[in-house]
Amino acid sequence: MRTSIVINPKYNFLKDYIEQVPARFESLTDVLYDVRNIIKTDQVAGVKLVIKSYHRIYLTNRIRYTFFHPSKAKRAYDYGLRLIQNGFLTPEPVAYIESYEFGLLSRSYFICLYTDFTKLSSYMTDDDPVLMKDLAQFTSDLHHHGIYHMDYSNGNILCKKENGHYKFSLIDNNRMKFGKFSYSRRLKNFRLLGLSEKQLMEVAKEYARLEKRDESEAVELISRYVRSHTDRRVLRKKAKKLVLRRGRR
Repeated sequence: MRTSIVINPKYNFLKDYIEQVPARFESLTDVLYDVRNIIKTDQVAGVKLVIKSYHRIYLTNRIRYTFFHPSKAKRAYDYGLRLIQNGFLTPEPVAYIESYEFGLLSRSYFICLYTDFTKLSSYMTDDDPVLMKDLAQFTSDLHHHGIYHMDYSNGNILCKKENGHYKFSLIDNNRMKFGKFSYSRRLKNFRLLGLSEKQLMEVAKEYARLEKRDESEAVELISRYVRSHTDRRVLRKKAKKLVLRRGRR
């Protein structure tokens, strides 16, 4: 097995620990998340770390990430640094690790600092109009810096309230695009946020105001994208149930 490790120079003092992550990961007991990927925390040299192990790398992706495309861990690391360089918050990248078997990527890990920010979803029940205005401003700032998070959901946006306003931090950054995007494409970025009808109207109107565009147009476009996403999700669930029923016969 071959292992490639890239460490943020700021955290070179953790080099010995980071090199042992592939061997020690299974023994770590503080689990934050365990569905498709596994996320754990650990404390070393006074630093609290979050370690994400990307699982279930199928053969096609092993080939893809070895020869044609950066791994998820590398993208999370690179894009996290890019966010910080552009003035946005994200848990600071510490390192990424890629393990290879038979010349193909078999496992990868992304390591970052722990943050005390909480998921946006935990704030969305408050129905605070300030939250929607701040979220619209944050999203507009991202877009004007040419940053488009492809999984822009209320679970991948972390939040913290300070002095009556909200600060935001992005996670799960391996799926991003960079460049100039059309107005309608930018509005589509709101479709995964799980907004109530009232919240949707508030964020759409504020985003339109910031972009100096028509508010009703923004509300209509975002509503259409949300409906389309919801319809596709319902169809996928129905198709999955149909496959399962046929499989039981």
